[in-house]
Amino acid sequence: MTQRHLPLALLSALALAAPVQAETRALLIGVGDYEYLDADLRGPVNDVALMARTLMSRGVAPGAITVLTTAPELLPDGVVAGVPRREAILSGLAEAAEATGEGDTVFFYFSGHGSQAPDLDGDDQGGYDEILLPSDAKNWKGTIGAVENAILDDELRAAAEAIMEDGASLVAVLDACHAATGFRAMPGKGAARYVEPVLLGIPEAMEAAESRPAPALEGSFAFLYSSQSDQRSFEYPHGDPEDPASWYGEFTRVLTTVMASTPDLTWDQLLAATMDGMRKETATATQTPDGEGTIMAAPVFGGAEAGARLRVDGKLKAGLLAGLTEGSEVTLYAAAAGGEPLGTATLSDLTPLEAMLSALPEGAGYAEVTSLAPAASTPLKLSAPVVADGADYIEITAELARIEAEGLVDGVEWNATAPDRALVLTGGLLAVTGPDGVLDPEGPGSSPRFAASELAAALARLGQVVRLESALTQAEAGAKGGFTISGPPVKVELEMIPANCDGTPTGPASRPAPQTVPHCSQLWLHLRNTSSKAQDVTVLYRDRSFTISAIFPGSGTSNRLNFNESVPVGMLMVNDGEGPALEEVIVLVTPAEDGAPRTALTGLANDGQSRGAGSPMEQFLTAAAAPPGEGSRNFSFSTAPAPLTVARFPVRITPKDD
Repeated sequence: MTQRHLPLALLSALALAAPVQAETRALLIGVGDYEYLDADLRGPVNDVALMARTLMSRGVAPGAITVLTTAPELLPDGVVAGVPRREAILSGLAEAAEATGEGDTVFFYFSGHGSQAPDLDGDDQGGYDEILLPSDAKNWKGTIGAVENAILDDELRAAAEAIMEDGASLVAVLDACHAATGFRAMPGKGAARYVEPVLLGIPEAMEAAESRPAPALEGSFAFLYSSQSDQRSFEYPHGDPEDPASWYGEFTRVLTTVMASTPDLTWDQLLAATMDGMRKETATATQTPDGEGTIMAAPVFGGAEAGARLRVDGKLKAGLLAGLTEGSEVTLYAAAAGGEPLGTATLSDLTPLEAMLSALPEGAGYAEVTSLAPAASTPLKLSAPVVADGADYIEITAELARIEAEGLVDGVEWNATAPDRALVLTGGLLAVTGPDGVLDPEGPGSSPRFAASELAAALARLGQVVRLESALTQAEAGAKGGFTISGPPVKVELEMIPANCDGTPTGPASRPAPQTVPHCSQLWLHLRNTSSKAQDVTVLYRDRSFTISAIFPGSGTSNRLNFNESVPVGMLMVNDGEGPALEEVIVLVTPAEDGAPRTALTGLANDGQSRGAGSPMEQFLTAAAAPPGEGSRNFSFSTAPAPLTVARFPVRITPKDD
């Protein structure tokens, strides 16, 4: 090959003109095994390996990623590994500050336990410091007035200031409980990632210092938190719950999915997409992510290949976390761009990150999903009932025992230690809460309650709701390659009109509708197709009793919207109970196929008013939402699954006496 030599003067000019390449350095912390505390977690070591792979997929060099973890064997090749002790974490932050400057980015990630300790210097207005617990954290030590080896939010603030002092940006992601002020930026089914202060030996009678506002943090930063400061953050199994490799933090799992599949997005959009993804998977939200910072509107570093074919290296390098299922079929290609198919293969032995292939033609390097099989449903896991007061619950506990003994509710695992829903006996009734067991999170009476005579039907409906949520998530994830920042093809605007219970309006309309609406108000959905392709729309409603009703389309009504076509859908919001009702509207959108019947997914309702047309998507969702072991699971899409977009709108209805 002929070499070309450029004049020295031209080389000098190019050197002066070329911008300095901005660098991204990452410090990732995953604390699974605690050296002194009886507080081990299974998810953090998987989270931190997943986050490292996600950063690498967005262009961060492996050598610029330092991972402090209790399971270094899970990490991808090339990253720098260490132990997640206090000194190593603080040293890692200091080294990142020293190595970066103007235009660079430091990415800090922590997955593990958090807690609270009395604020002794008064800079936390709530009277407590939020703390992170490294692997060498111990109990409260009176001689130092702190939890030994814990990392205080004040220390994280100092590290943040040092990083930003020379012009670097800081992005911090915390997947731990009570972390919503972890960096002190502003004044003011699973396993929970929180250690109660009493378990750390913190004196209950200890008084915090008089609070004073901390100054706002200055610099370029974006902080993303897995939950609000008064919430728990959870990890859940994806696959066999007995296999430690199946456990991931819910926030981390969804956030990395969006990061890996969406090329261009901002930190604000990443947080919004993560919140949306988490909300779609449970009717009872247990944690709500939060974020703050001066660069939340700035682009996320690097990029991703949305909709790219999946990589093959002996195995398919994607699994349960990518929405794949046992028995699904892929078409194999030599290149990521596609070309001539080399053959097909069926997926088996799925783990969260990989799948085995039934055949592997020579030269196959990439795969595209062409037939999606419904995943086998998992049981609805219910906790043992907890008694919250001194009322008599003999009738309720006897009815629960009868339901279990006679198998009256399909697909239930009773007395689960890591439940999907927790049961609380209160006020003479059985209340159903989220996995965290928090009773009435939205005010007195907000957790659904049932009498003994209602239990069998209510728990059966609850099982249908939980399985349908999983089926919708599975279909949506399997039908598209990436998250669409531009939003769903059908725009939904909510409008509330105050009204009497006979439907007569009593006041002006509010658009957008508030999340809390009064008893007997009208709620209108204005649906408009913003896509150039016709779309079929179904509207379902899930109420506090776990009843799913089909709202739209009605009998004989067309639900197909052409470009820019709109339709109003109205309903009367009724709450005859004693507390606020936490309910939701579910909008399902599928693209219309030329010459094919319209897709109406009203058959997914469980209120006995189903009007389903038996479309392939409905058959798939019905199979995926069937109780474990019930019916045939041989159904799959014969071609690439049609996209399904799910939009869910929580609604809080005040009781009639308010």
